Amino acid sequence: MNIHLLWDDCAVSVAPLIPELERELTYREKSFKAPDPNKPWDRRTVYTNETVLRPLPNVSPEHRSATTYQGLWLHIKTFLEQQGHTVYLHDNRLPFPKPKLEVMSGFRFKQKQLLETALQADCSGLIGAPTRYGKTFLIINTLKAYPNIPTIVAAPGKDLVKQLYDDIRQALPQRDVVMIGGGGKAKYQNDDITVASIDSLHKCEPGKTRLMLIDEPHTAVTDSRLPIVHEFHKARRLGFGATLDERYDNRGILVKGLFGPVLSERTFAEAVQEGAVAPLRVFMLEIGLDILNYGDHSRAYKTLLYENEKIAKLVARISHEILPEDWQAIMFIKNEAQAEHFKQHIGDAGTIAMAKKMTSKERLQMTHAMKSNEIKRCLATDIYATGVTFNHVRAVFNLSGGGPYASTIQKPGRVVEVRDGKRCGVLFDFNFVPKAGEEHKSKQSSAWDLVRESKQRLDCYTRKGYDIQIIKSFSELNESFKELCL
Repeated sequence: MNIHLLWDDCAVSVAPLIPELERELTYREKSFKAPDPNKPWDRRTVYTNETVLRPLPNVSPEHRSATTYQGLWLHIKTFLEQQGHTVYLHDNRLPFPKPKLEVMSGFRFKQKQLLETALQADCSGLIGAPTRYGKTFLIINTLKAYPNIPTIVAAPGKDLVKQLYDDIRQALPQRDVVMIGGGGKAKYQNDDITVASIDSLHKCEPGKTRLMLIDEPHTAVTDSRLPIVHEFHKARRLGFGATLDERYDNRGILVKGLFGPVLSERTFAEAVQEGAVAPLRVFMLEIGLDILNYGDHSRAYKTLLYENEKIAKLVARISHEILPEDWQAIMFIKNEAQAEHFKQHIGDAGTIAMAKKMTSKERLQMTHAMKSNEIKRCLATDIYATGVTFNHVRAVFNLSGGGPYASTIQKPGRVVEVRDGKRCGVLFDFNFVPKAGEEHKSKQSSAWDLVRESKQRLDCYTRKGYDIQIIKSFSELNESFKELCL
């Protein structure tokens, strides 16, 4: 069958629409909520089937057609061709300037090849590279390659926006750079470079913007953010991230739709081979669980991890007996109760960093203390999972669990900066398994949530190319750490 794709900067339309493509563009969205509004405390995982297609008015049932996000053009084209159809792609996009690759400079490792491959693709899309590979540097060189067009650089979170703004101003002093949101004073988008938080994009001008660079693109597809980003119909969109489509809610297809295909990518293993990042050693500490009904997902995590006495004592012991005293470590926690619980065991060495417990001034002071290596053991929420650079961090603990999603992948990135005398970064995580004889107990038990998600994390670490050790005793951990990390 002959199928036509009408592609512009806003959408791609498909004619005729076939059932196979409808099924391909349907995804199973995952949410964690209370199914019964009268029982808000009873939160469960809920799945719903969603589609990214919007049917268009049709002349007859035999000539059905639909439209969807522009970024899915290659996904659709490839799928249809694999099904044996002949695809005609009609490119109706606005003219866009060619990148001035010759003015880009200062590359290390294979950054130049990565960026040039993406820009020469001449379309919106995604650029993937592990944390510490130099995303900001790639964004700055993209700005060099496209001068004289109204450009937005957007990122989630106040800290990340401010850091991007400062880095761009320092690297491009001859350019006009303003900041909206994130503490910036500008009220309007300028004609050159506007740095903005994703949640402040409603203050910018979609009709004016020709280039949009977004850091952490997987964060742009929430219900509140996606329609705003999608309004920038005239903009060439490029997303830069270590996690391109790993989302808890399975909305990865929307990331691809909003931006486009992966234009170029560098894996963690490739980056290690280049010498761009340090190797990462993962110690998965095996914890046997009684497969009991602890309640819902949240209660199971609270009982078995967040406020578990055995886990807290183990982490404290690792902190005091295995980690060198001068090593800086971040222990990622889920909530305030967990932070206080673990601090009781770690003692005075533990410092809690939570946005809700700090004023803006205190947050700046905390960040400075982390950067200057004054704090050695930091119990932190995800405020330090992305967007900050702490050069002295040598180890991270995942004390918040979770599946193979963005935050899981980003946390180890805090420790892979290459530094003299450093063999590797270190991640401590938990491999929850049923105790002997418990393997066949009911899958309805919420304890299986921890078992399943720790296996998903382990599989994710394996795919990413991390060096993994499964540890079954404290003495084994002590010996392996000395052999592999010191």
